[in-house]
Amino acid sequence: MSYDYIKRTYTFRPEVGKRVYYLETKKIGTITRENRDASYYVQVHFDGQSFSVPCHPMALESGGM
Repeated sequence: MSYDYIKRTYTFRPEVGKRVYYLETKKIGTITRENRDASYYVQVHFDGQSFSVPCHPMALESGGM
């Protein structure tokens, strides 16, 4: 699966497996495959959690510190 809408609309380029830092919660996680029900968001599996959550692409930074 791909994050085509996000790639066309935002400067952020989500890639499955990429480490990211979420500015709103100051947590680090890994991008997982997209969720068709939340196609405007990037799915992120944060360290220490057992599930992925949708995050707005403008609140993510690449690299995961």
